[in-house]
Amino acid sequence: METVRSLIHNLVIIGVLAVFLEMLLPVGDMRRYLRMVMGFLIIIAVLQAMGNMVHCGFGREFLLPAVKENGDRLEDIMAAGQALSTENREKALEQYRRGVAGQVMALARLKEGVTVTDAEVEVDSNPNSDSFGRLKEIRLVVTGAEPQTGLIKLVTVQVGENQAAEMSGEEKPGKLQADVVTTVAGFYGLSRDRVKIVYR
Repeated sequence: METVRSLIHNLVIIGVLAVFLEMLLPVGDMRRYLRMVMGFLIIIAVLQAMGNMVHCGFGREFLLPAVKENGDRLEDIMAAGQALSTENREKALEQYRRGVAGQVMALARLKEGVTVTDAEVEVDSNPNSDSFGRLKEIRLVVTGAEPQTGLIKLVTVQVGENQAAEMSGEEKPGKLQADVVTTVAGFYGLSRDRVKIVYR
């Protein structure tokens, strides 16, 4: 019954459309082509209705096996979707780590006297955690041995009779690296103990 109602509905729409288009077209050969196209549309609508009637008649016998097969396919699709989501999340985190490492290297190069060769970024990768994707730790890799913490010789310069100024001959390497740590930690809003310097 639903198929017949749909067929009648489609035929009425095609008929109304044909009348309006014929009224809009000028007198000539275009009207013949319009009637031919509308005839094709009517044939297609009838064939589609007949196909739906035949399909409904035979479809009831195979309804249950088809549902079971679709259920199995649905589980496979869901599993593939979960695997794809996990893979994309890992790729996004890796790209995020690389981007932050590049920013850290650029920040470290702003301070002269410190040679940072690499930056290692650790991110919270647990998707169930509230802090997922947040920075956990940044390690700045510096080549060479750890600097010695010795005293720095001070130089006194006489400016006038009663004025004297003290200048240090060089800045401690440890102080330069501490400045880099402070800059990186402040830029990312981390505490200083989460930014470490590793000597290799």
